[in-house]
Amino acid sequence: MKFKIPFNEENFRDQMSVLFDITWQKNLSKNQLFLWSGLTSLVMTILLLYAHSHAAYVLIVLTTYSLGSYWNFIQHYKKFKKGYFSSLEEDIVNQNNTVMEWELEENFLKYKNYPLEIICNWNVIKMYREVGSLLFLYTNQEANVAFVLDEREIGEEGFKNVIALIKSKIV
Repeated sequence: MKFKIPFNEENFRDQMSVLFDITWQKNLSKNQLFLWSGLTSLVMTILLLYAHSHAAYVLIVLTTYSLGSYWNFIQHYKKFKKGYFSSLEEDIVNQNNTVMEWELEENFLKYKNYPLEIICNWNVIKMYREVGSLLFLYTNQEANVAFVLDEREIGEEGFKNVIALIKSKIV
């Protein structure tokens, strides 16, 4: 199967936004635990201080650690998100008027787009994920590198054929 897909800014923004959210979803959920444990220990600390218990001082350390970890992560997340979407704007400028090419064959996957061209055996693709009308193919080499194919770009029938091929190649 071969597809030549003209660059579409709106689709690209949607795809990269979903990819960003998927990539950060697990860490954001994990970070929520720091928030809730920090808030819980804060309430317990206040109650123990009100009761004049020395155990409150131990909880002050736990509260500081939990809320500090939450705060540091959120600051890192905001900085990374700003940088990600800023570089996305550069990509949009560079990719305007380009054509993305997909070639999915029995033995290999070929992907060509600004600024790269990759030909790989199917064993390089470690997993795939369907999110709405998007298909993400992840490589063995980089955990956060994904090829993104959108049903809007290749049509429903083409998308179904690609999914069938991917399911037969990735176990």
